[in-house]
Amino acid sequence: MSKPDRIDGHFDLLMSLDHRRRIGQKNVIETQFLPSFRAGGFTGMIASVFIEDRFLPEMGLRKALDQIGSLYEDRRESQGTWDICKTYEDYERCRQAGRFGFFLSLEGADPLMNDLGLLRVFYELGIRFLGLVWSRRNYAADGCHFKPVSEGRKGGLTDFGVALLKKGEELGMIIDVSHLNDEGFEDVYAYASKPFIASHSNCRALMDTARNLRDIDIRRIAEIGGLIGGNAANIFIKDPPREATVRDFAKHLAHMKRLTGIDHVALGFDFCIHLREDSPRPSSTDTGGIPVFREIIDGHPELTRLEEALREEGFNPEEIEKVFGGNYARFLRAHLSQA
Repeated sequence: MSKPDRIDGHFDLLMSLDHRRRIGQKNVIETQFLPSFRAGGFTGMIASVFIEDRFLPEMGLRKALDQIGSLYEDRRESQGTWDICKTYEDYERCRQAGRFGFFLSLEGADPLMNDLGLLRVFYELGIRFLGLVWSRRNYAADGCHFKPVSEGRKGGLTDFGVALLKKGEELGMIIDVSHLNDEGFEDVYAYASKPFIASHSNCRALMDTARNLRDIDIRRIAEIGGLIGGNAANIFIKDPPREATVRDFAKHLAHMKRLTGIDHVALGFDFCIHLREDSPRPSSTDTGGIPVFREIIDGHPELTRLEEALREEGFNPEEIEKVFGGNYARFLRAHLSQA
């Protein structure tokens, strides 16, 4: 019997995978990641390509291709326990067969620089979710910072950013607005012709940081049929972050539900435990380098703790199933099905 849908909308897998393979490890996903995913009952995930500041701009494209290449090499070494999904049908076949399904996302268009033609290359390699920015500026738009910094005037989408959005939609990619600043969000909302998502963002009304969404943004995403994935990082949940709990995270999901109804609420945990294992001293730069934070649950196996907190917030079993993966499965079926 196939498992119910359990989908994490954001996990920084490929950077870690590439690093571990470079130091000689093999069959990394099957031996080091899959046991944790399965312990939480997960059936699928959106795995991101992310490029650290230190590789930009000159090495961005090469590192992105290296990461994707490592993924395909790791799949070759596996025992058929997981696969790369390009359509909803791919994912559903994996779920029915007991295999784990990975969709791929580009977390920031930095590797493209200003070459729109490269987007087709990434599409053919399997990228189906397009985050226009990370928390820094690129040719497409301005990212939002994790904390206040000294900077000049902010901008929305550039002309390249608008062209990138339109080309992504034309190819069949899903646009992701997490990490985009408010001005950029306004532009995506104005120019997008298809539903878009915020894969790993919380509610600014509950935690005032530019990385979280305003109530109007949450409503707009729901209005056009998109999804918002709650982020489990304590710095986006409560101030002071050290006091954030699972219940506080559940309150963000409950706030989304009040604003939009249950059908647009999902998960994008943004777990980074594995990245800290790879690089014990995360960088911090004036463009918003990867910040030091902790997750309010210890990885995918602790999903039951969130389930308990959601019950305490008044979610019924059907609503919890939708948040944990049902909403994502419905969205994928509607927007990433084979033509």
